[in-house]
Amino acid sequence: MKKNIHMSFLLFLLSIVSVESNATTFLTETRTCPVGGAIYTTEVMMSYSIYDRRLDLKPRGSYGTDPRLLIVCPNGFVDYKDSYSEEELIKLAELVNSKAYQRSRSGNNEYYLLAKILEHMGSGKLTTAWHYLNASWMAENNHNRSQYVRYLNLSIKDMIEAKSDIEIGFTPRFLIAELNRLKGDFESALFHLEDLEANWSAKDYELVLIEFEKELIKNNNSKPMMQPKG
Repeated sequence: MKKNIHMSFLLFLLSIVSVESNATTFLTETRTCPVGGAIYTTEVMMSYSIYDRRLDLKPRGSYGTDPRLLIVCPNGFVDYKDSYSEEELIKLAELVNSKAYQRSRSGNNEYYLLAKILEHMGSGKLTTAWHYLNASWMAENNHNRSQYVRYLNLSIKDMIEAKSDIEIGFTPRFLIAELNRLKGDFESALFHLEDLEANWSAKDYELVLIEFEKELIKNNNSKPMMQPKG
């Protein structure tokens, strides 16, 4: 059976919700923003399906190729969980009400803002790397190349920092190489792929991915690619 390369990475990503529906469904909700108390109406994604993923884990599914829709308050706060402690709300308000955060809303998408919120709240580097990666998919879909590369660099930076702090699995190690390939830095891509081979006992579908990535790098191919068949 084909091995899904994102599974080990998702173990680190507490914000990811398992999705088993065959279609995308939405619900219109009137909500109160936890930070600031504004009352607003928004579309909330209830379910969607993912049919396939690229090497960089960008999805293809019933919601197209965008990541899961986030809930964003009128003040730019990304409402990322069901409940918050009083201490968390105080800390979140400090960030969201800051001039720096409000300035960052211009020229950035909601997944970038979520990554910044989670950084402020002390989340791990793999978690923030995942959200910067999601941000890169949105930037790519909006044909914003400079923003796309900037978000890739932020994701790469956080995964490399995570690797220096904790034991990480195959998928983030592989993604460091893959994201460098996507932005055309083939020297760095090969370096990190060789580092993966030297420090991880790859097996089964992991070996397929490594060989596929190696060939892409060898041919200076920076095009996005779907995961190969096992």
